[in-house]
Amino acid sequence: MLIQVIFSFLGSLAFGIIANVPRRSLLAGGLTGMIGWLVYIAFQKLSLGVAFSTLVASIIIGLISKIFAKRFKLPITVFNIPGIIPLVPGGLAYEAINHFSLGSYAIGIEKTINTIAIGLAIAIGLIISEAFDFKKGR
Repeated sequence: MLIQVIFSFLGSLAFGIIANVPRRSLLAGGLTGMIGWLVYIAFQKLSLGVAFSTLVASIIIGLISKIFAKRFKLPITVFNIPGIIPLVPGGLAYEAINHFSLGSYAIGIEKTINTIAIGLAIAIGLIISEAFDFKKGR
């Protein structure tokens, strides 16, 4: 698990570098991805399903991104885009296409549906996190 945590941090950090986010926000972006991955793993251990685990993790990523955006006075996307990178189902999408190319259409359709469900969970989680407001004085 330690290796997963380290690589989720490094993956988010590296994507932040590739996406050319400001240097001062790189560590926070990596931390966002790492925390999101930890939440995902925790919910997976509870056997709550991949899509639900992704949904909860993306809500947490969205909330952490809002906090960092206020702290660093930067747009929220500087933090939530690198933060969701560990959750993106790229390997699953590859497997789906691979099964289609090999003629295993039933498995390809199943993996495609799972990929879409995970992608929707990421999007819905980020939208839900926008409903929370951290303004002072409320």
